Amino acid sequence: MAENLSYQFIEMLSALEPDVKQRKFVLAVSGGADSMAMLSLAHKHGLKAIVAHCNFNLRGDESDEDEMFVRTWAERFSYDIKVARFQTKDYAKQHGISIQMAARDLRYDWFESLRRQTACDYVILAHHRDDLVETMLINLTRGTGIKGLTGMQVRNGYLLRPMLNLSRQEIEVYLKEENLDFREDSSNAETKYLRNHIRHRVIPAFQEAAPDFMQRMTDNAARFRENSDLLEHFLSFMKASICFRHENGDMMIDIKHPLVNEMALFELLQTYGFHRAQIADLYASDLSGKHVMSTDYMLLSDRDQWILRERQNETFTSGYIQSGDEEFHGDIDLRLRIVDVNDVSFSDNPNQVFLDYDKLKFPLEVRAWREGDRFTPLGMKGSQKLSDFFINRKLSVLEKQDVRLVCSEGKIVWVIGYQIDDAFKITETSQGSLCINKR
Repeated sequence: MAENLSYQFIEMLSALEPDVKQRKFVLAVSGGADSMAMLSLAHKHGLKAIVAHCNFNLRGDESDEDEMFVRTWAERFSYDIKVARFQTKDYAKQHGISIQMAARDLRYDWFESLRRQTACDYVILAHHRDDLVETMLINLTRGTGIKGLTGMQVRNGYLLRPMLNLSRQEIEVYLKEENLDFREDSSNAETKYLRNHIRHRVIPAFQEAAPDFMQRMTDNAARFRENSDLLEHFLSFMKASICFRHENGDMMIDIKHPLVNEMALFELLQTYGFHRAQIADLYASDLSGKHVMSTDYMLLSDRDQWILRERQNETFTSGYIQSGDEEFHGDIDLRLRIVDVNDVSFSDNPNQVFLDYDKLKFPLEVRAWREGDRFTPLGMKGSQKLSDFFINRKLSVLEKQDVRLVCSEGKIVWVIGYQIDDAFKITETSQGSLCINKR
């Protein structure tokens, strides 16, 4: 058994990284049966590595004893060890998450930081087949798509799980044959935690009904991964067909395309932090201007398309241009120069304007537009609401959010990138001109 398990471990690891002997690894060792088997196997195959242990300070003396146990075995196998001690309960309280989620976030963030600091190539995790099946069932109870039903990935970026095809029973037999000790986390017996409840009560009930349940679930995970990969290819094709980048960086999504439905939109947009309920709500609505938010993005419905925008672009602080300034910098950049009226050369470029210098009163204000703003577009008589001007130009909600104004004594001089006010145009009586270029 020990020899066969050792062979499976190095074969899987070599499949994930063919140049395994030349790589350096972070070994995530808790002291439990699975991680101790991994530590032994890494040593047996001569892997270059360091040991990483997390002390979450959740079980008092027991947590400290786990740390000392791992230190002892790391030294026995001649591996350097790094230990992180976390105040997990405080972290969970500060971030409003469960203890289990806090511990997960803390260890994975630390593993990646440690990998970089120690110039290691990968982090090896000791998850096995039983963990895979438990994760699949946990995701199923919480609601998930195809990707969630794949459970754990053998490789996820720099994280490797070369023991994912091994069962907990096989690992425990290996430890016994190799005469290796391990620590048993007392909290693993507490069924108040969902994973432990599934491990101790749900899975045994399935195994009673279907003795080969664990292998069937492992096979299911492989099929789900194939389906997930196929879906990824389809989404890449669909994205190329229905999405395009606006010049301002927004992603525009054609929701009337024949390939589009609610599920496809969710699969496409969940990577931006949106939940299924948000996508369903937006998809069912016919209201132009309706939007939903994720942590970093806003998704807005605008007629027959959705617009995806990074939220960091939403705010704008007013600024001022003083007489003699040659540049203005904000979330919009302007270049200014005084031009002799005889040298004025008009063009169709909407980002360049020539204004009657003598009609301007400095400082000029650069600001976002407001509801109720009015101006007289070049060549027109009488004022017009900016909101009506935008409707005539068929600007989307997000395009309107991007509009900035140059103002003189509160009067709109230029709707940047669109139109100047007729009162500030160059005429035959103009003595000087201010040229402004949007960059």
